[in-house]
Amino acid sequence: MTTVTDTVPRLLRWAASEPDTGAPLPGRTAGPPSPDQDPALLVERLAAVTAARMRLSDPPLDDPGPAGLAPLLLAAAVALREGPLAERTLDSVSAPVSARDLLARHGLVHRVLTAESRSVGTSLATALLRHSPLTGLLDAPAPGDDEPCRQLLDRLLDHPEGRRTVTAALSAPPRTPDAMLWRSGLLSRYRFDPAERQWVYDVYETALLHHGPYYTRRTREAVTVLTGETSGAPDTDRAAAAWADATSDWWRPLDVLVRRFPAELRARRMLRGHEMGLRLSRLRVRAEALRELRAVTAR
Repeated sequence: MTTVTDTVPRLLRWAASEPDTGAPLPGRTAGPPSPDQDPALLVERLAAVTAARMRLSDPPLDDPGPAGLAPLLLAAAVALREGPLAERTLDSVSAPVSARDLLARHGLVHRVLTAESRSVGTSLATALLRHSPLTGLLDAPAPGDDEPCRQLLDRLLDHPEGRRTVTAALSAPPRTPDAMLWRSGLLSRYRFDPAERQWVYDVYETALLHHGPYYTRRTREAVTVLTGETSGAPDTDRAAAAWADATSDWWRPLDVLVRRFPAELRARRMLRGHEMGLRLSRLRVRAEALRELRAVTAR
């Protein structure tokens, strides 16, 4: 019979060895003993693998601190799946103390939350996300956990390598509409200071250079939704509407900057392919204004 003690090392090895998200969580069937069974070493390995995946140097962000034992408690909670014991296990998890700690938590939690046929419930998934601010920053935070993720972004942007890493991660295609909405809020937050605005341009530039077809497709689909040309099933239409709202919101910070600081955009010669996105943003603004006008005149 397999136990939590058996499952935790298997989860850590799984999180470090799977090349892509989406792989199913390892089952609870006990496997043969493994020579690399030391959980503390497996946590350090997971931190190193996650750093390599994010193209960070060693030590990551010039922080030589160890990964610590908190990722072991997260893995134990995943092994327990649900219930009071899993909750008490997570109650023992303290705030991250080092870059390796952040990375090990993210390496595990991100893999668990994106696993195929995820076998952890919503309550546990939310709790895991609360204890992994890097996962919340790069995807979308748990409800009420926005500020720790924003503070982490500030820290990363103050480090040259952290800035490059978070720019690449936040410009990649988001997993859900909520993730895209979260990113639009971050971009809006950094549009006031001239130096910070350069990071906002960096995100859009990186997104369009490396993921242009994705954002072009999302933008075209959003235009179709906002112009009322969809005719799918209700569930399909709801999903399309959520993506359309999120996509138009994602373009809005750039639209604001283009209007207020046109010379800054002209200086960004690599920022191309954004015209359709700006049209979408303005179409959404006009649609919202029209709805408000109709609501007023209907009273």
